[in-house]
Amino acid sequence: MAINAARPRATGRNGATKRAVNGAHAAGSDAWRLMIEFFQSQRHHFERAAASFDLTKQQSHTLHVLTNDGPRSMSELAEILACDASNVTGLIDRLEARELVERHSVPNDRRMRMLAVTPAGARLYRRLAARVAEAPPAIAALPQEEQRQLRGMLTRLLQQTRRASAS
Repeated sequence: MAINAARPRATGRNGATKRAVNGAHAAGSDAWRLMIEFFQSQRHHFERAAASFDLTKQQSHTLHVLTNDGPRSMSELAEILACDASNVTGLIDRLEARELVERHSVPNDRRMRMLAVTPAGARLYRRLAARVAEAPPAIAALPQEEQRQLRGMLTRLLQQTRRASAS
């Protein structure tokens, strides 16, 4: 569901916009809505990159998790992907057929299977990650100075978020 940040605002009695008393809160809310709308409008960038490697979004996400976070059980992966474990089985079957992922038995529990990315899967994921990291046309079209400003603002936001979650 796309959020339309440009939609008309509800107004109060004297035609005044119902907004936070502090204009910074209103601007922050607008910025957040615009970020959500922008990311939703750009999801095709990721989907096209995945498709160029003959991967679905979930297969790409699986390679991301296994490459960056290490081996996972089928149930852990299902939780991360927010899907049913039965869906993970088919997903892994397809990645395993391409020799991108492999299943391993757990020595202490032969019923449990751990999933790990293969060297070929890690190589493919690195190529995919490099393609996804390329700026989408909407960002690439911005003047260099605006790209640097955007990068700076987003870097500060992430630093704040990381500090807050560390405390």
